Amino acid sequence: GLEPRELLNQEKFLEFVHPEERKLVQLARDRAYYQQQPYSIDYWIILANGKERFVSEQVAINGDRITGIVQDITEQKLREAALQASEERFAKAFNTSPIGISITTLANGYFLDVNDSFLRQLGMPREEVIAKTSQELDMWVNPSDFGFMTTSLARGDSISNWEVKIKTNMGEARDWLLSVEAIEIGEEPCALTMAIDITERKRAEELQRAKEAAEDANRAKSTFLASMSHELRTPLNAIIGYSELMLEEFAESGLEEFTGDAQKIRTAGQHLLSLINEILDFSKIEAGKVTLDAQSFTISTLIWEVVTTIEPMVKKNANTLELDVPEDIGNMHSDSTKLRQCLLNLLSNAAKFTEGGVITLRVRRKIEGKGLLVQGSDLEGHKPADGTQVNSPNYENKDWIVFDVSDTGIGMSEEQLTKVFEPFTQADVGTTRQYGGTGLGLTISKKFCQMMGGDITALSELGKGSSFRISLPAILIME
Repeated sequence: GLEPRELLNQEKFLEFVHPEERKLVQLARDRAYYQQQPYSIDYWIILANGKERFVSEQVAINGDRITGIVQDITEQKLREAALQASEERFAKAFNTSPIGISITTLANGYFLDVNDSFLRQLGMPREEVIAKTSQELDMWVNPSDFGFMTTSLARGDSISNWEVKIKTNMGEARDWLLSVEAIEIGEEPCALTMAIDITERKRAEELQRAKEAAEDANRAKSTFLASMSHELRTPLNAIIGYSELMLEEFAESGLEEFTGDAQKIRTAGQHLLSLINEILDFSKIEAGKVTLDAQSFTISTLIWEVVTTIEPMVKKNANTLELDVPEDIGNMHSDSTKLRQCLLNLLSNAAKFTEGGVITLRVRRKIEGKGLLVQGSDLEGHKPADGTQVNSPNYENKDWIVFDVSDTGIGMSEEQLTKVFEPFTQADVGTTRQYGGTGLGLTISKKFCQMMGGDITALSELGKGSSFRISLPAILIME
């Protein structure tokens, strides 16, 4: 923005040099003028229109003459700055990336640079990797993989999401996912490799596939058993029915000597039928084929039916059954069949594991708000396995019916108590051998209670007995 004659005025020219660089330019010019020293200097100037430009000035000394050339190299400067910024961004991304990155020569595979993530995955320090090849480091579990990679890059192909086996410093074969691209550094062809260790992910996927296969097999088993209920029960019902007819005929004919054998047939058949029923019920639950039939019924009537059924088993081990059922306990609207089965399971267990003791069945109605069963003074202690309160958000201000079954039997340890509702679980092998059963009764009972909007919980102390609680909404609303 100056006239040619104005350039002869050095002070006028220096006014256009950026203030931060003005002294440097003045010093270089003074040395050329007074000490005959040539120079080359780059600096920013501010034009008359206010724009900034970057110039390069070269000055030569020819005798008593000073010759200078000033070139506008702004575009070059900007390109260099952009390149430097790009290199800095690449270096930052390279060094901080959680993905392992390496740069190798394409001709012979020497490592030129690797980031920390790559070193961690490989388990080696930098000094043992740089200037070595992957073959020298014995990285490839399958050496042919290296040949495939170099051949592909030589053809100009890139490689994406390629799963290979890589050997770490400890000799462990790990699964890596590689993406490889041919690049140039200077004029040398190189390979940029990004590596992700997917070993744990593949193991998790394998476990998930195994889990799904097991679940499929379990569903198939459950579906099969559920569909076999008629075929399994029919012959047993026939055997039990014929044994009862035989008992009647022996009694009428005076053939009492055969009564014991017929009684054994009926008892064994009923026991086997109960075991099959438990297995089939559990299979139906797993197969999702259990439905609820909610109807209104009188609680005291249901309790009387349960007591009548369980009384012979209670007396078998010289136990006493105590009832604590208020006369005004009222009605329920729920699945009486499943509730009856749950109570029979609890009472039969109490009778089985108690000898010469006391079994107590207590029933209470509790009025609660917002669907929460709040622990009262006479209900303290019982909580679901996860430590939360019984919660059924579908019911507000509803009545809860609480059934407590306690005994003075053998009880359970804390460890046994944590597993009491798991399928096919009893206290130990000796318990199974001594008392029999499938270990499914409590599992089925808990599932039924949860289906009916409640839960079943347990307290026990080894050698002092057990206490089980069924908590159900008085009115079951079918969704």
